[in-house]
Amino acid sequence: MDDAIKKILDILNAVHDLEMIMADFYLACSETWPEESGLWMELAVDEENHGSIVVRLMEIIEGNPDHFQADKPLEISAVQSYILAVRDKMRDILSGGVALDEALRFAEGMETSLVESRFIEVVTSTSSRFGQLSDLLVRESEKHRQRLEQRLAGLKD
Repeated sequence: MDDAIKKILDILNAVHDLEMIMADFYLACSETWPEESGLWMELAVDEENHGSIVVRLMEIIEGNPDHFQADKPLEISAVQSYILAVRDKMRDILSGGVALDEALRFAEGMETSLVESRFIEVVTSTSSRFGQLSDLLVRESEKHRQRLEQRLAGLKD
């Protein structure tokens, strides 16, 4: 396996870790604000599913590395920075130092950042399945952002 493919897999592995920490973040929010549990639990389950999709993307690349090439340069440290930010905010939430609106804004910001950063676009591929799964991740992150935005708007009412 060449270095470019290895780097892509390393980045996708970090993206998987980010999906999992986002799931943990949403679970922490569910514990902290049980009256909002429906929203938080749905988001947590989605993030766990996203993690499974990222694993599938890595399997597709490993199975046919010749069909992939590095496209958009991205340093793994960028993904790791997001992971650290989520861990820090989750710690603050669990210690009771975060209001609901702040948690919602943080989550919305994370989902917006994930959509805008397009971590998944570090690679181009001739694999239609890879493209479908990548697009699904982007669409679902956008749906998360919209749900969080709607909930924030509901707090103002």
